[in-house]
Amino acid sequence: MSSIVLKAEHRRAIAKYGEDLYPKECRGLLLGYQNGTTRTVLDLMFISEQEQSQTNGNRYEISGEEMIEGETLARDKDLEIIGSFHSHIDEPARPSIHDREFAQPKFVYVIVGIRQGRAHELAAWKISEDRTAFFQEDIRSS
Repeated sequence: MSSIVLKAEHRRAIAKYGEDLYPKECRGLLLGYQNGTTRTVLDLMFISEQEQSQTNGNRYEISGEEMIEGETLARDKDLEIIGSFHSHIDEPARPSIHDREFAQPKFVYVIVGIRQGRAHELAAWKISEDRTAFFQEDIRSS
């Protein structure tokens, strides 16, 4: 089973960001490295609410420009983009149909469930190579 190593401070930061942006979804990138089936997060890139396109209602998307910015930030820190995070509003921290449309097998996806403005659940997911199903990742602390 693959896993993601996520420091407690990163968990708290993702949860707080989701709470701060409620009732809109938060989003950002996970920066770190992969060693075998384990991904280790060493930094986060938050994408501000002002930059968010709400063309798909309250669904998050990360633009090509934001990915380039994330790649530059990661490279400057000798890291790589290993995934992304976003919140689900008044829903469980489970991938949606929208999430599956945009998921890439090489990334891990951390979802924080925000219920009535408070974070209640955090989970990590990886999509199968054929993109037909998500599998929950084990989240470990460092």
